[in-house]
Amino acid sequence: MTEDEKVMLVETEQRSKSNTYQINEIKSDIKEIKEDQKAIYQLTTSVKLIAQNIVHIQEDVNEIKQGQTDLSAKVDTQIKDIKSDVEVRVNNVKDKVNHIEKAPYDEYIKTKHEVKVKVLVGVVSTIALGAISTLIALFSNGNIKL
Repeated sequence: MTEDEKVMLVETEQRSKSNTYQINEIKSDIKEIKEDQKAIYQLTTSVKLIAQNIVHIQEDVNEIKQGQTDLSAKVDTQIKDIKSDVEVRVNNVKDKVNHIEKAPYDEYIKTKHEVKVKVLVGVVSTIALGAISTLIALFSNGNIKL
């Protein structure tokens, strides 16, 4: 082998070693890239799942809001019904109290009227009896003749 061939062989061997070293580095880099890519894929999948969960959570929140709206409407209706019922009962109690308060006065008025009628009947009866007695006395004494 000539000197040039030896030099060329040595250079080729050195390049071969250098290329092997670079290939090993590239393989290592590719391995890291694959691991990073796998991590990115897992991260993307996790983000996708989180997004789906957020959508489900939002749906649940919307259901809860609707439930609260329905419950609020129901409570408002019940409160309105209760107020109406209480108002009716209070008015009934007021009517009964007014009747109870007015009953003695009505009884007084009735009794007063009955007393007036009885006194008037008594006075008229007494006057009529007196007049009849006087007429009988006048007829019997002969003061009045028919």
